[in-house]
Amino acid sequence: MIAKLCLLFCLTILSSASIAQNFNRPTPNSYNKYEFQRNDSTLTGYYYLLAPYYHNAPTQGMNQKALYVLDEDGYIAWMTQNGKKQFDFKYHPDFNRYSFTRRNQGERLHYEMNEQFELVDSTITVNGVIGDIHELQIFPNGNRCIIGVRQHFNIDLSAYTFYNGDVGLSNTTVVSAVIQEFDTNGNLVFEWDSFNHISPDEFASGPYNPNNFDYVHANAIELDPVDNNLLVSFKTANLVCKIDHVTGTILWRLNGNFSDFTFTNDSGFTGQHDIRVLSNGNVSIYDNDYGNNAPRGVEYSLDLNTMQATRVNEWPYWFNFYSNSLGNFQPVTDDYHLVCWGNTRRPQPSITLFDDVGNIATDIFLADTIVSYRAFMQELPNFPERPIIQCEKIGDSLELSVSGTHNYFIWSTGEVTSTITVNQAGVYQCWVDYGIGMLGSIPISIDNISQCATSSLSEIEIYAETNRSYFDLLGRPVEQPKIGVLYIVMSFDEYGKFSVNKEIFTHH
Repeated sequence: MIAKLCLLFCLTILSSASIAQNFNRPTPNSYNKYEFQRNDSTLTGYYYLLAPYYHNAPTQGMNQKALYVLDEDGYIAWMTQNGKKQFDFKYHPDFNRYSFTRRNQGERLHYEMNEQFELVDSTITVNGVIGDIHELQIFPNGNRCIIGVRQHFNIDLSAYTFYNGDVGLSNTTVVSAVIQEFDTNGNLVFEWDSFNHISPDEFASGPYNPNNFDYVHANAIELDPVDNNLLVSFKTANLVCKIDHVTGTILWRLNGNFSDFTFTNDSGFTGQHDIRVLSNGNVSIYDNDYGNNAPRGVEYSLDLNTMQATRVNEWPYWFNFYSNSLGNFQPVTDDYHLVCWGNTRRPQPSITLFDDVGNIATDIFLADTIVSYRAFMQELPNFPERPIIQCEKIGDSLELSVSGTHNYFIWSTGEVTSTITVNQAGVYQCWVDYGIGMLGSIPISIDNISQCATSSLSEIEIYAETNRSYFDLLGRPVEQPKIGVLYIVMSFDEYGKFSVNKEIFTHH
């Protein structure tokens, strides 16, 4: 009830005034800025991996693309600066490898880096299969598995009428999903083509385009550790399939037009991403659910005897919004779950970390029109030691420099020298050359320009009051308000009557 009332109130504010985002983490001038809100300090030792880029946005922002590693407090610990769209940035702990996907002169390559962020390998589709950006999986035996597409020309689909009433044409170009697996020597050891296994009438989501009929659109692969078979997510079929890893036979279908499972307490998913097998044997999915504007992370148990799918838990945001593409859902631990919401626009969040009862532990808000295809929260046990910023009082100013020997510097002020002079309080950070990108220093907060003394950068301000609820200016609930920040405050008396005010938070 509180959230609904606050949302109504905030919508009124938004309709009458433009509210800027609170970009509260330092970045170089030309890089994507973001807001990081941390409400829970329990989960430590983890990093956020994301790859922000402009999605269908004006050309003036096309240089702002990078890989980001954020530390647990949301500061950039490492990033690239090559200005190219990149996708699916993640860490493979069993192999001490990072990977990401990038388009390169018409090709889609899956790159791998070592723990020093140096390029060491890449994987690309073969046999005339067009590369795809969605997925690289490294299986326990070291094999690499990726997705591609193949075009099939002049396919007669005139016998099909699709879910939206469109009648197929006799000269359709069908785009099928192809899975290719390579051994450690780069040999192709498994190939699967949806054209041979999935009929066009399984198409269930999106417009029928006879010139480019992407009727299944694979976007995730998962190896089931129990039977070594593959689970694959097909977005435009609203379908997850279990595929025999040897014969390619479809063993079962979950959801879609011809599901083998009945959902006992759920209506299924729409336009989904990111099928994963959990340690308890259940599966997790990011359900874009754009038909209902209710994206969520969801966990199902699958009973293969009764062929029933039961929703075990779900992680929606506290208000509904539209996300028709991109995104992923990651159970980080038993108690924390990360959702990358994909193609969203402000005031919707970009990435949210939930605790075990659905409270928001962290929210990340990228700038409007900036998205990340996926995001991950991972332990990086061998992350390089980050530079320390040294501070020295020089006359009426402070001089900042970073430890160690480096060839390249870029400060959050935009300066590219090894030492800078600052004349105002604030948080400063410097990035230095490391691997194919830049390693971020530990940030330093200058409180008083007259001395080098600094304060803690902790985001957690423990505060509780039973009859007052705090919301930021976009209507998001705030459990631990920060001193000096303007909030919307809803106060309740003992009879349940409430009042709404705006005030700058101070300790009470």
